[in-house]
Amino acid sequence: DIACGILMIVALGTLVQATSPYCTAFFGPRHNVTNFDSFNAVPTPLFNYGYKDLAMLFSYTLICITAHAIWQEYVLDKLYKKLHLSKSKNAKFFESGQLILFYVVSVLWGFMLFNDEDYLGSGLEYLWRDYPYMGMTTWTKLYFIIQVSYWLHNYPELYLQKVRKEDMPARIVYTSLYLITILYAYLTRFWRISLVLLTLHYFIEIFYHASRLAHFYATTKTGSTTAKLISVYLFKTWNVIFVVGRLASVVLAWLTFWFGLKTSSIDKITFKTTSIANTNENSTALNESIIISNFNTPTVRLFTLVATGVLQFWLVWNFIQRFILDMEHILLSQ
Repeated sequence: DIACGILMIVALGTLVQATSPYCTAFFGPRHNVTNFDSFNAVPTPLFNYGYKDLAMLFSYTLICITAHAIWQEYVLDKLYKKLHLSKSKNAKFFESGQLILFYVVSVLWGFMLFNDEDYLGSGLEYLWRDYPYMGMTTWTKLYFIIQVSYWLHNYPELYLQKVRKEDMPARIVYTSLYLITILYAYLTRFWRISLVLLTLHYFIEIFYHASRLAHFYATTKTGSTTAKLISVYLFKTWNVIFVVGRLASVVLAWLTFWFGLKTSSIDKITFKTTSIANTNENSTALNESIIISNFNTPTVRLFTLVATGVLQFWLVWNFIQRFILDMEHILLSQ
């Protein structure tokens, strides 16, 4: 209720002329770096990152909290009452229920960006071509802002959802890893490769959480043989695509940071000031200098590649441990 109230106040502020310039910063992308010229009357809007993103992060974090509460109340709570799960399964059910929605939306958003920005038609070199990029498209910037906002909202959700103390450490760890990784990719301008890796990772996670939800349904009194078969099928599918996805992630990261970006490598991190040229009637509004950071150094690339490899290894290690526990559970149940 508090989050919704704050959002309503800010939204109303956009309708008042005196406060509109300030309140609109909480919803729309800022740091416009679109280069208008007489030869391209309607260019694609591009945006850099900057301190004004903090306002968007604040508002979209509140939006995530509000959306989470709506999804919880009108969908998950109703399903939970029908399933009659235990407390331990209840926590996992709510966790998978809210994560799968976010993963599905993120994957669909990722595929939309792949199509709109011609990722698939441009080949692998598109992942590192023209780095450091002048800016992000509107939807790409919103994608990263919402990614950061979602994982930020997970911290207050630990209290709002009354997560058990024994479950908190694991959730804090994976939430922090997501947040740090996405922020790192956002600030270092490795937007394209991170978008691909995130979409691939989320796609894999959809099958895991779908299989877990199907398993919870199948183990209740209302469960059915069909639900059990679906759960097993989804779990086996997740086992396969997990291995393939992890290999694909390592290969893509290796090609990008070890080979692709090496062709435009620099000796040290730079922050280049560039002026935006404008010749249209609105030139005065965009006649400003912007800072384009370049992190394409051997040290940063090596660190990023190693960090990506470590994360993939950590995910595989957890996968192996989970697989062993599942096998033990199956053997004991026979």
